[in-house]
Amino acid sequence: MKIPQHLKGKALYEFLVTNKKALINEKKSIPVKFCDSFQQNVVVKFKTKSGAVKDAVTEETEDPTDTDVIRVEVIANTALWMDSQSDVLLVDAAKRSIQQRKMFMVHISNHDYKIQSKVGEVVDVQLRVMDWKDLGVNIPGQTQVIVFITDVMKSYDEKIFNQYKAGKINQHSIGLCYVSGGLELAINDPLYEKEIDFWNKYIDTIGNKDEAIAQGWFWVVSEIKLLENSAVLFGSNILTPTLTTSGKTKDGIDPDDDDYEDDPPIDPEDCTDDVDMSALLTIF
Repeated sequence: MKIPQHLKGKALYEFLVTNKKALINEKKSIPVKFCDSFQQNVVVKFKTKSGAVKDAVTEETEDPTDTDVIRVEVIANTALWMDSQSDVLLVDAAKRSIQQRKMFMVHISNHDYKIQSKVGEVVDVQLRVMDWKDLGVNIPGQTQVIVFITDVMKSYDEKIFNQYKAGKINQHSIGLCYVSGGLELAINDPLYEKEIDFWNKYIDTIGNKDEAIAQGWFWVVSEIKLLENSAVLFGSNILTPTLTTSGKTKDGIDPDDDDYEDDPPIDPEDCTDDVDMSALLTIF
């Protein structure tokens, strides 16, 4: 079911509420959602054979530069931002997924689910708090970002390796699946009690609040199943820069508290409808 483009205002809100269940099922039926991106200069550093970090290629003969690997640290997605698909991921939407399966998450190119599309080996996946202003959004406050730390390998894809090294790749997009109970509708209309409650709860936290107000509604995404991070030309969330490119980075803070330790795993049926999981698993 698609949202009719000609509907506006109250007619649109009535359609959304009347067909909410069907619209959610439509979104969940999408095998993998690819999200939006943001531009930022890349800092390039190099790792020596011993693992030391250098700002430039070292000429030391006893500890030569390892020219076949660089470490990149990229923002793969940003919470509390209404993307081009009207989704607003909440803080910690990816937390359970990262805790339960980050060892299976991959860094690929162009959401191409083939083993030859891997750009390197994922070292870590983290949730970090960042100021909006550090993301280029001139508002007070903070948001949460999903950060992938990856050792990009020259042997995997030399062209992509060279582009990261030169600071030419600065846009990224995650592949995700919606999970059961992870989607709600927020509408700016008191006629709809549940939907206005979600609106009032979250509207002031959204980084591009003015766009949400102009539209009058958005999807509240409280939980996702995170699959991968892709280097792309264009994403659906403009706030996904490459933080650093280096031989080695300091460890960030993992979402390592135990809030979800005793919770049941994400429903294995989520993300499997109409998805060729055997193809996905060839790279996970």
